[in-house]
Amino acid sequence: MNNLRVDVLLETERRSTSPVSLKFLARIVGGAAASIVAVVIVVLFIRAQQAKKELGALQTEWAKTEKQHQKVQKYQTAFRNDKAIFDEIEGWRACRMSWREQLDAFQQIVPDTIQLTALRIGESLQLVDDTAALLFSMDIAGRARGTAPRQDVSNLERRLLRSPGFVEVVESAEVRPGSFTKDPAPDAEPHHRVFAIGVKFKPREFVSETAGR
Repeated sequence: MNNLRVDVLLETERRSTSPVSLKFLARIVGGAAASIVAVVIVVLFIRAQQAKKELGALQTEWAKTEKQHQKVQKYQTAFRNDKAIFDEIEGWRACRMSWREQLDAFQQIVPDTIQLTALRIGESLQLVDDTAALLFSMDIAGRARGTAPRQDVSNLERRLLRSPGFVEVVESAEVRPGSFTKDPAPDAEPHHRVFAIGVKFKPREFVSETAGR
């Protein structure tokens, strides 16, 4: 007996013997990949927005901080300038002489036989070893009317170098050449003399805190 087989399915209607077709898998994989990419894009967009927001906040904060920093720098510069001026003034004040101690001491060392006719104090600014210094001087003029005028003048000269109030600050004291002469006053005795003594004080260097740094 012959068996007769009849296919009622068209060629295009036949199914693959595979449980899942490759085309179906490709569609699934493609859809999943697209979903993953979409999720990644959304996450990156959210992160970018957050980063932009944080950056804006930081820029605002930095602008405030920068203004404060500039203000602090301005005050620091003004303070340094003011302090430099103050140090200059203090430096000059410290190197000056008050003269009170010297004038008080001067009254004690002048012999009774000497009559002062002039007392002048000079001041000049010079460089001493490349450092600014004030140089003071004292010019003394007078009459010696004792019985030993030369000795009296020599004693005054010596006291200007050795007496308290002078020994610490005086560099030299000497009778001006040609100044020890006969007193021309009408009431002067033959042995009376006039004289002039020049006193040089030790340089008083000006050193400020800023110069020392």
